[in-house]
Amino acid sequence: MATCKSCGAAIEWITLESGKKAPVNVPNAIWSAKMGENVVVKITGRPGFVMKVPDDGRPLIEVFTSHFATCPNAEIHRKRSN
Repeated sequence: MATCKSCGAAIEWITLESGKKAPVNVPNAIWSAKMGENVVVKITGRPGFVMKVPDDGRPLIEVFTSHFATCPNAEIHRKRSN
């Protein structure tokens, strides 16, 4: 696990589809569900929905919050495009 150089928060680095690395917040809650069980999924600012946990061995979708969205010093780390 890494830490943000400016605010000290715990972060992880993920690789985006573009191949670029992005800092994300370490989740403060980890949950699990049994295969075939229905779970309620809620994304901030959106209506919730029910999703059935796959029972065919496929992994669940991982959802991360970009650290840029919560870091008080995010602006100093952003790369500018010309």
